[in-house]
Amino acid sequence: MSSPASSPSSSPTPEPVPKQTTKKSKDKGKTKAQVDDHGKNEGTDPNWAYQPPEGVVLQENADSGEFDWDSLNDDEELELWLIRVPENMKIKYLENVTIEMPQGSSSANIGKISRKSHSYDVWNVGNDGGPFGGDEVGDLECLLPRKSKKDDMYLAPRSIARRLVISETAVVPTTAENQADEPYINPPRPSYPKELLKHSFKPYGSN
Repeated sequence: MSSPASSPSSSPTPEPVPKQTTKKSKDKGKTKAQVDDHGKNEGTDPNWAYQPPEGVVLQENADSGEFDWDSLNDDEELELWLIRVPENMKIKYLENVTIEMPQGSSSANIGKISRKSHSYDVWNVGNDGGPFGGDEVGDLECLLPRKSKKDDMYLAPRSIARRLVISETAVVPTTAENQADEPYINPPRPSYPKELLKHSFKPYGSN
């Protein structure tokens, strides 16, 4: 008979020992974060500065004159108009020109500007388009210099109220006065010798 001390059921079970970790081992795989003083994509990096297109010079601190952002923002009765003029038209031609604007936003011919050697049609650009072109002015916005911000350019405080296109009047050919009353005469029909008329018409399947 075996004694209780030698029985396998009476032997004590060893308790699991918890694994001890140090703070140094936890932080071993971490790297120190880098902090940028200017934030993300900010600062004076020359690669992020505006670069004008090739052949264009950036003008800084331009004199705004009366056409200023604050002047437009302070006067609620002022409207912002966008006018496209042809290359051969001088800006002084627009002085003291009176135009009767139509109601609504439809495209129409609203006036004419006559000079000594040129005549120009004035078109209102609406939402329906028109045969005169000028569709590109519908997507343009206006930047204005602001004196209170060192004449930097800012988006206009209000949207463009009117968009006009001025185009040179097309020249329509006219008939001389002495030919206006003469009836039109058809030119004579060409005649050919019979010996040269060798072709004949035969429908498909005929004998």
